[in-house]
Amino acid sequence: MHQRFDVCVSALPFPVEKLTPHPLGATTLRIALAHDHPLASRASLGPKDLCDVPYVALDDSTVLRRLIDQQVTGLPIPTYEVSVGNAAYRLVRQGLGFTFADTVSMDPELANGIVLIPWEQQLTIEFGYVVAQQTATDRYAHAFGEILKQQFMEKL
Repeated sequence: MHQRFDVCVSALPFPVEKLTPHPLGATTLRIALAHDHPLASRASLGPKDLCDVPYVALDDSTVLRRLIDQQVTGLPIPTYEVSVGNAAYRLVRQGLGFTFADTVSMDPELANGIVLIPWEQQLTIEFGYVVAQQTATDRYAHAFGEILKQQFMEKL
């Protein structure tokens, strides 16, 4: 909000109205489980499959949580609520439940030990970046944005 950044990457819609995001792309949400979880070998999962599995949810201030709350019914009440995806992935990797994740935002160091299983319903989330207004580094920030787009597409 105070524009103390050069480039900011975020899920869309961007929570600050006065900044215009540059799209990076959209990715499909999946269910993240520990690799040794009994459901880890399933071809797809839905709410009925997860009714007895603890739900590690992002808090309701996040774009992802609002998307899930609007489009998915039948999920268990969250057992844990965290403010960032990496915290959710760490809990999942320890075998403490499931969370929604995607191939783009999953930290590579946390991906070891986690499987991403397709969700029975098509859910996508868009990402973009914003550049602080009127900065001396604007040209470099947009060049970095183009590198982000390339990396985003490679991770899809």
